[in-house]
This record gives sequence, structure tokens and C-alpha cells, in this order.
Amino acid sequence: MRAAVLAVGDELTTGQRIDTNSAWLSCELCSLGVQTSIHITAPDTIEDGIEALHFAALSADIVIISGGLGPTADDLTRDVLAGVSGKPLELRPDVLQEISSRFAQRSIVMPESNRLQAMFPIGSTSIPNPHGTAPGIDILLSQGRTDGTQCRCFALPGVPSEMKEMWNQTVAPAIQQLMPEVNVVMHRRIKCFGAGESAVEEMLPDLIRRGRDPLVGITVHEATITLRITAHAPTAEACREKHGPTEALIRKSLGHLVYGVEDDELADAIDTILLERGMTLSVVEIGTRGTVSSMLSDKNTHGRFVGGVVLPEASISNVTAQRDNACDSDDRVNNDSASSFLSQQAQQLLKATATPETICTLAQQTLNTFGSTLALVTGPIVHSEDIAGGKKSCMCICLAHTSGVVQGEHVLGGVGNVRLVRAAKSAMNMVRLFLLSTGSNMG
Repeated sequence: MRAAVLAVGDELTTGQRIDTNSAWLSCELCSLGVQTSIHITAPDTIEDGIEALHFAALSADIVIISGGLGPTADDLTRDVLAGVSGKPLELRPDVLQEISSRFAQRSIVMPESNRLQAMFPIGSTSIPNPHGTAPGIDILLSQGRTDGTQCRCFALPGVPSEMKEMWNQTVAPAIQQLMPEVNVVMHRRIKCFGAGESAVEEMLPDLIRRGRDPLVGITVHEATITLRITAHAPTAEACREKHGPTEALIRKSLGHLVYGVEDDELADAIDTILLERGMTLSVVEIGTRGTVSSMLSDKNTHGRFVGGVVLPEASISNVTAQRDNACDSDDRVNNDSASSFLSQQAQQLLKATATPETICTLAQQTLNTFGSTLALVTGPIVHSEDIAGGKKSCMCICLAHTSGVVQGEHVLGGVGNVRLVRAAKSAMNMVRLFLLSTGSNMG
């Protein structure tokens, strides 16, 4: 069974608001075993609405509309439904009474314009709205179909809270009754970092093939690769059984590129490994604006991140530092004194030039100052020309541990904050890979 989702509103087509309703509805449809085949956004005009709904109704078995059911002149979804169905609008006294009663409960006289919300195409059904004055519309559409089939259309208000309640109470149960058999859809997300999207796909022969069961999709966001395994089966347990072999093949093929599942971030993986090894981590950032420290702090469930110092890239000679609140325990180094000391050390070390050697020295000093098992230093960002004469930006990454220092380099790509996020993730991934390569020898 296929569905189309139609979002209505000038505010959506002009970009003034982002259409979050369609994404939510598609997720809900998927959980019912219904595939969303198309998203359409239409402005508040009858002509565009009719064209969009006509196309959607010919493309899918179910159409979900959000928006356009209010009492104002630009709320035209009911007129669009009348136009596509060929059924004129009629006043529904029972619905009008319900709307009027809702106003009376608030001691408000119902405006005459709200009568519009009681107008329904002949033969349609009202979808109750427990929290608002705009009931939904449930209608069958057959115009344009030559095979005698019909499309079930559910029109809901655009207000998310009202739409979701009406979906849960009325629409979802109605769709379940339309399903020929029980069909559970479950997703399993595998999170990866350290290679590009095309490189990951090449390492997974035949897995991304369309029509495969279970289906594997690949997406990338801020250099994190997500592999989404989608299984259809009569039960949740059967879906999980389908997930298992495919996930195992992905892990075998990608190795340490895989760092987690579902909502895991790199910082989650680091926190878990540090806890297992009984280790701690401190950070000094130059030029990444506290991105690494922020990510680690957000996932510092077990207190393995003991503190960080953030130094500005632009003016090392006028160093300021900000303390990270991750370290509050009395038995750890005082973060204020650590910030002050490391700021002074960085100022002296980097006054002349920021070489990899000076960054590694700062990493070792950070290790000693915080008393942590590992110390990560990122930056500064160095701009230069590449062989072809283009601009190249690199960031030095140093990780100090009790037995020495590991050094790396990250070539920055992207623009704005995306560059910083990618750089921060590369630095954290260096920590993760180092921990995996050393086993439990350093615990």
C-alpha cells in the first residue's frame, strides 16, 4: 500500500516555514507498513490544490493532507476536495453544533466565519478534533481512475498538536483496517565515520541495491554516514531476524568505520570505551570554538571527560580560555587553574609558530595538568596553497597518552560551522581509533 502526503500553505511554498508535518506523517505511515511514495507542497490556491491532489490521488492508495482547514478565506482544502471529488460542499449541522459548543465552553460567541469549518463534500465523514475547531475530512476519491479503484483521503489541520492527536485517535486505526494483512516495518540504523559516502557504498557490494530485502539506504550528515536497514515482516521479531544478518555483514565489511547504532554519536562511543578501560580524557581546542568539548560534555554520562580549555584561533597572543563544567569533583584538577596555566603555556609555545611539535608538547602538558589518561589538542587551523594553487586549510590533531603522543592532520572541507563539526568529529574519531587499537593495555 502506497501513500502520498500533501502539505498546504503559502508559508510552506515561500519557505517562511519548514514542513515538519510531512516528515512526521511519513514516519507514522511507515510504522503502519505503508510506504510514502511522494511528498507534495501546494500554495493556498484552489487551482494548485486541485492539481496537486489530483496527482496525489492517482499516485497512491492513501492521501494525507495537512493544512487549509481553518476558518479564513485562504483555507481552501475543503474546496479542493469538493473540486477533485466532484461532490459539492454542504453544511453539516452536527459538526456546526460541535464547533459552536466548543466556543460556548470558553464563553465566546462563535464568529460567523467558523461556519465554514462545518462545510463538507457530500458523502465525506468528519474526523473529530479533540483540541481545536477544525474537524478533519475523510473522503473517497475515484475521479481519473479507470480501474474502478478508489483512493482514501484524510485531510487534517496543519496545527501539529491537533494533527497528531487526530492521527492517533482516528486516522491511524482507519488505515490499519485498510491493510490486507499485518505488516510491521522496522528500521535499524548503523552509524559510521571515517570514509565518504561513495567509498562506504563501494565497500558494501550489492547491499544498497534497490529491491533488496531488507532494504539498505545510505545518508550522510556532517561527515557521519548512516546506513538504514528497513525490514518488512508480520511481526517485530521477524523484522529483527531480517536485520541481524545484514547488520553483521555491514560490520564485517566496514570494520572500525562503524562506531554505533541508532542515535549514537562519536562522543557516546568514546565515553563507553573510556568507561570500560577506566580512562579519562581532557581537551585543549584552538580554532574549533569549543565544538569538541561541547560534544563530549553532552555525552559525558560517566564523567570520563574531565575538562577542556578553549583557545581562540585568531589571536593566540591574547589568549582567553573558558572552563568546561564537566569537571566538578574535588579530587580532580581545578579547571580554573588548569585553564589559566594552559593558556599561559599555549601563549608561550605558539607565540612564534604553531608547529606539530609545539602542539604535541601542549598535548603532553595538558595530560599532566589535568591528570587524565589521554589529552587531545586540536588546531590551530593553518591556511596554505595546494599544488594546484588553490586554498588548503588543515588542522593539526595531537593525542597525548601515558606512553607518548599520536599526531594527525585533518584537511578541512565544507563551509562555516560544518567545517568545525567535521574537524571536531575527526579529532574525536582519532581518540576512538586509538583506544580500539591499544586494546585494554592502557587501562
